[in-house]
Amino acid sequence: MIAKRNVYGKITDNPIELQEGYNMLLAIHPTNPNLVLAGGVNLFKSTDGFLTKNNNTFIGGLESLTFTDPDNASHVDFHAFAFDPVNPNRLLVASDGGIAQINDVLQSNVTWSLSSSRYQTIQYYHVGIDPTPGSRTFFGGAQDNSTTFRDANGLIGALPDSNDHYLLIGGDGCQVGMTKKDANGKQYLFGAAQNGLLFRTNLFPPFTRLDMYKSIKPNNTGEGVFVTNFHLDPDNTDLLYFAMEDSLFNTNQSTTVTAGTWKLMDSVHPKVIGDIYSLETTRGAYSSFNHLFIGSGDGHLYRIRNPQNPSSPVVEITPPGITSGAVIKDIAVNPRNQDTLLAVVSNYNVLSIF
Repeated sequence: MIAKRNVYGKITDNPIELQEGYNMLLAIHPTNPNLVLAGGVNLFKSTDGFLTKNNNTFIGGLESLTFTDPDNASHVDFHAFAFDPVNPNRLLVASDGGIAQINDVLQSNVTWSLSSSRYQTIQYYHVGIDPTPGSRTFFGGAQDNSTTFRDANGLIGALPDSNDHYLLIGGDGCQVGMTKKDANGKQYLFGAAQNGLLFRTNLFPPFTRLDMYKSIKPNNTGEGVFVTNFHLDPDNTDLLYFAMEDSLFNTNQSTTVTAGTWKLMDSVHPKVIGDIYSLETTRGAYSSFNHLFIGSGDGHLYRIRNPQNPSSPVVEITPPGITSGAVIKDIAVNPRNQDTLLAVVSNYNVLSIF
């Protein structure tokens, strides 16, 4: 169940790839100025200060035969480093995978590890909790670290440590959701990956990739925003909403919906200004009085009454005081009174909570 990376054996298959400056690392050994590391998506080492073009070694990033990594500590997208002041050949490296170490950077085939502390760190875009009362199963979409799943109830299978997580789906984890148990005790997990990918995973046998992972992204939709957003109604988990830029799709059959059976919510696209960044529904059993709230990347807030009707009108309810450039990143509805709403607004120099 652990996500695997592609295996490459040649340096030419692994470009440095700086991603417009997102990941750039340059490290010079403190006592040997000819030993230089250069990192982007992947990490390279030179023993002559990159004086000779082909005199370099691929030592980190995508899985390779050119370095040793028993802990799966190496990860793509390198950002920072620190040489051990006591042992300058020992190197700590920060990447999108957290913090890892190279035990001896002088080795021709370096060895990566998580050290004896096994310290790991991860950043979540979204998290969720099993709706089953009393359950301690939770999950989240992690930046460049897949959808992680703490299987406290053994839905997939016991792990050596109850705090271990399965890595599901792959890529950048994004929004997440989990259904209630159906009449047969079965549950499903919904997870997303970057740029609009959407998957449904069964949390019951058979546990094979063919059976577990169903791509359910609506047909004829292009590439969405990087952190894919959807909303599974927590009280009515057959109701699912999927955002694609400024368009919105819905279904009342989340556990069986396919790429071709979504309904486009016709009233949303003409009204919403900016890409959709947040979705929230009112709590309780669904009725025609329930609402769906939408927050956009252009600082606009909207309400739809009876959102399972694809043609229900969209009403703008943007509060005064939200400044230009604001992104409405999250919405919370009072579970006892759907007239009480909180909107969390993100960006630099903007007021944050309304």
